[in-house]
Amino acid sequence: MTARLGVVLVEPVSDGNVGSVARVMANFGVDELAVVGRCPLTEFTRAMACHAWDVVERRREFPSLARALAGFDLSVATTAQRGDSDRHPLRAPTQTPEQLAARLGAAGGRVALVLGREDRGLTAGEVGLCDVVCTIPTPSDYGSLNVSHALAILLYALRPGAPAEYELASGKLMRALYRRGDALVSAMGYPEGRARKAGLVLRRVLGRAGLTSQEAHTLNGVLRDADGMVQPPEGDGSRNREARPRID
Repeated sequence: MTARLGVVLVEPVSDGNVGSVARVMANFGVDELAVVGRCPLTEFTRAMACHAWDVVERRREFPSLARALAGFDLSVATTAQRGDSDRHPLRAPTQTPEQLAARLGAAGGRVALVLGREDRGLTAGEVGLCDVVCTIPTPSDYGSLNVSHALAILLYALRPGAPAEYELASGKLMRALYRRGDALVSAMGYPEGRARKAGLVLRRVLGRAGLTSQEAHTLNGVLRDADGMVQPPEGDGSRNREARPRID
């Protein structure tokens, strides 16, 4: 994996797991740790971190997942709860760690690995904020892993540190592209539920694609032009179609 990886822990319950996660990060040369919410640290945290206490000390704390992800180009939600089918795009289709590594192996940029609470994982809203969904398959029906164990498997599969062949489109550009897609769906007059699902599907497809900046710019232009060609739904002739600024 050539991208620069960071780890985002969402409201960790156990301070020991914060230390364990830091230790795994140090094992694989990853040093950027973000924590959503607060988790008071103790000597147990230090003991579990072992020689990676510096990773814990350099952590950044954020009040929300959206704030924690703002500096990343791509975010990966980790979850043991798979969607039943691809008709439910919030959690399906999921990528295995190996599939994620194969798809993004040559891409540079900043990628966040998002790990949920030990007792209940990530909420649906938090999964929806992420670009890609990743699940570690297990042979038993019990698929929930300790967060540090899950991270170790992910980092082993991704193997950070190889030279990049291309850079991912920035997170800022991708978020603008998602908004452009949402605007197009809105212009088509979809019902709220259908529009929300269409926007999520678009995010999942583009997230898995690992777009370059040029690809994202081109798609943004296509969606902008398509939005300009869409006629207001019948009976909504007064819809304000102010020109949206071009994103360069």
